[in-house]
Amino acid sequence: MERQIIAREIARYFYLHLQEELKKSSQYIDAIQFDGKTPRQISEELIRRLLEAFPDIKEAEPAPFNFIKKWNQLNQVGVRYKSFSFEAYNIIFLERILRLKHWDHPDSRQKCHDRIFEIYDKYDYRAQEWSPATFLKFENNMREVLREIVYSIEGIDSEKGWKILFAESNEYQLAVSEFFEKLLHDAYDESEKLLENILPVNVAQQLKKTGKADPVYIESATVLFADFVGFTRISSTMSPKDLIGQLDYRFSLFDQIIDKYGLEKIKTIGDAYMCAGGVTCPQPDHAIMATRAALEMRDAIRNTAIDQNRAAGAVWNERIGLHTGPLVAGVIGKKKFSFDVWGDTVNTASRMESASDPGRVNISRALYDLVKEHFECEPRGKLEVKGKGLVEMYFVNSLKTG
Repeated sequence: MERQIIAREIARYFYLHLQEELKKSSQYIDAIQFDGKTPRQISEELIRRLLEAFPDIKEAEPAPFNFIKKWNQLNQVGVRYKSFSFEAYNIIFLERILRLKHWDHPDSRQKCHDRIFEIYDKYDYRAQEWSPATFLKFENNMREVLREIVYSIEGIDSEKGWKILFAESNEYQLAVSEFFEKLLHDAYDESEKLLENILPVNVAQQLKKTGKADPVYIESATVLFADFVGFTRISSTMSPKDLIGQLDYRFSLFDQIIDKYGLEKIKTIGDAYMCAGGVTCPQPDHAIMATRAALEMRDAIRNTAIDQNRAAGAVWNERIGLHTGPLVAGVIGKKKFSFDVWGDTVNTASRMESASDPGRVNISRALYDLVKEHFECEPRGKLEVKGKGLVEMYFVNSLKTG
């Protein structure tokens, strides 16, 4: 019985506040704000729901003071009652009153909890620069105001009434704490995913565990470079937005392909794409997997070029080069991490790409010796390579059948 009396009395005070919300200047209550509605629309809807639950408060004697205005003064956050709309808090507070009224209903707690989460999720509390501790402080101040209301109710045990109200207030604070704890966990999970998108998974895990990732010497890895022919010409014919969109589309195709073959994306520089096999985990067949990925990347760009020719668009053509050998892999940077590889193997792979022809996959003799049983290759002889002299190369045409 006491719970119903308390809920009704707080509803009477809340009704006064909602009425005064509607008297505020149009500039504060008629502009669309929270959840795509105006504060006026929200207040009118809350009054309707409040009177449905407590119809007699409409004709009851008005509350002796505006408890939200008093609460706002206690908060001391520099917000003037007359020039601030409390629509998000008002929505939550009505749910709390209804929770108090229907305390013993089996669905009451979960319904109120979910509504609190929903409103907090939509509310831009960051715009006010309010921290989780601020909201808990707000509720402590609300307790003081509600205590005054409870102790003024005639015909009930004030101490018992306060315990009833404190239980609801504590439940609300727990929900708020849970909401912000969830945000913290979500942010942590997001940072984990982001780190693993930037770095190889095992490297990211080592970095999180020890705060550093030691460089490693890898005896055998395969490095792949891909570069688009005539990119400067293509870029001069397209808007920046279209150019980035087209480049992103092709690099996304490459990402899907190398994931399929267990390769690690190292980086992109302009229109150049670099990846490697055997650098982050043992991969005995990295030479074969990287070469298969190269052929699939070539075919993906060929198919894209056919579609573009039909549409009379700019035709993209790529050169791909690969080499196998030893290298060093590691993480550089303190604030912005970057996983990279170094060594002559990387330089040679880059030279293989530069020496390739448009639409072809060019490999070194070292890689050829590892994959020749699996692929149809075309000898190119020895070609002059900057800084290396004559280097034997092969075009990879297709995967062997049978």
